[in-house]
Amino acid sequence: MTRWLRPAAVGVLAALLFVTTVAGLSDAWDNRVAAETPLQRWFILPQLAYALTGLLAGVGVLGRRRWARWSLRAWGACITVAAGLAPIAWSGTGIGPALAAGVSAGAIATLLVLAAERLLHTRRHPAANPEPGA
Repeated sequence: MTRWLRPAAVGVLAALLFVTTVAGLSDAWDNRVAAETPLQRWFILPQLAYALTGLLAGVGVLGRRRWARWSLRAWGACITVAAGLAPIAWSGTGIGPALAAGVSAGAIATLLVLAAERLLHTRRHPAANPEPGA
């Protein structure tokens, strides 16, 4: 990647994670009021989970922290669970649409996480980073 493209890609990735954070928090707040069944009330937890892991991952990505990879994976898992449960909790559909939604969200999250891990991977060349005293 060129010198300017990598920081731009990191910024876009962090922005995407922050947008999912805002969307998750907003939806959880709205669903808190609209929830009528126990499953709908329980569904708020995966929404909050992907919102908070998205925030953590966004901060980690911007700071290029090692733990950002784990928070990205946690975000992907949480958003997959939330997408899979949403059709059942809110539409009362069967397992088919829920699986389709979960698998689709999981595939998108996996591609994003893999791209982010590649983006965050930095090679350390011994000549470029000599050990102290060497």
